[in-house]
Amino acid sequence: MAARLFHFSLLLLASTVFCFADDLAEARRAEEAGNRRGALELYEYWIRSHPQDEQMAEVIQRSSLLLSRPQDALDFMERYEHLLPQKDQAEFWAHMAALESMIGRPQRGVMLYEKAAQNGVGEEQAEWLLEALALKLAMGEEEAVARRAGNLALELDAGPLGDRAAAMAAEALNNVEGPLAALQLLEQREKRVAAFQIPDPLFTRWRIFKSSGQGDEAQQVWNQLNQQFPQSTLTYLASEQIEPWLEPRELLAGPDLPSGNVVQAGAFSNREGAAALRDQLEEEEFTAWMEQSGAWWRVYVHDEDGTAQDRLKKSGYDPLSVQR
Repeated sequence: MAARLFHFSLLLLASTVFCFADDLAEARRAEEAGNRRGALELYEYWIRSHPQDEQMAEVIQRSSLLLSRPQDALDFMERYEHLLPQKDQAEFWAHMAALESMIGRPQRGVMLYEKAAQNGVGEEQAEWLLEALALKLAMGEEEAVARRAGNLALELDAGPLGDRAAAMAAEALNNVEGPLAALQLLEQREKRVAAFQIPDPLFTRWRIFKSSGQGDEAQQVWNQLNQQFPQSTLTYLASEQIEPWLEPRELLAGPDLPSGNVVQAGAFSNREGAAALRDQLEEEEFTAWMEQSGAWWRVYVHDEDGTAQDRLKKSGYDPLSVQR
């Protein structure tokens, strides 16, 4: 009798596993067929029925992509994050942070990146902390960034993350204490690691020399950039082989374009994030573009009739009106 009960229990467990698998497969078939609403309902049923599953993070993120409004996608992810296995939580929060930044809510992005960093391990911990600091720098929190990124630059061993921290800290220090302090920090980092592994610190050094009128020193740094990172975009920027950025607003309506007609939708420390937001906004029929401001990329929307800010808010963004 006990043996029969044991075999019955195994059969029941197997049928439950296959049921979950069938639910997930059915959801994916609905998604591939273009039935977004049906797929979302099936995914949600699977999510609620299968907490702590190894596939939970992937399924939640995949489900959120079926929602057209970015805010709805974030709300969906937040609603089910408590069902994630603990090992997946930090990376999931970092993904949410990137989305918050993408829709122009850097404060939320900072909070989530810092939460991810506190629960992360190894290089990913430093990477997420740097993402939080990049958003803080874009928001003007230069003193905090100079202090924390500066400490990271002197703590981390040779590698891209420490080099990026040094470049970020120097950028902030240049505005807070002046070029001397910024250049000293870059020198300390270089002595610690012998050689930079990415071009960012050298490009920041070149920018500081150039902006402070030290042309000979700027030329020496450009020579170093060209020798160590000949194919880098930053090397081309430093050598001025790339034309200065022409603001697209100048091409939209010519010189008669009125002031106050631009809305900032987001700010990023990397071009890829800005490009992703621009593409998303264009899909939503906004006239959007990117502009580089120092080390940061900002995404703007043309506000021809004064309704862009309200339309962005309805779509789940947190826009900022810009007077020009």
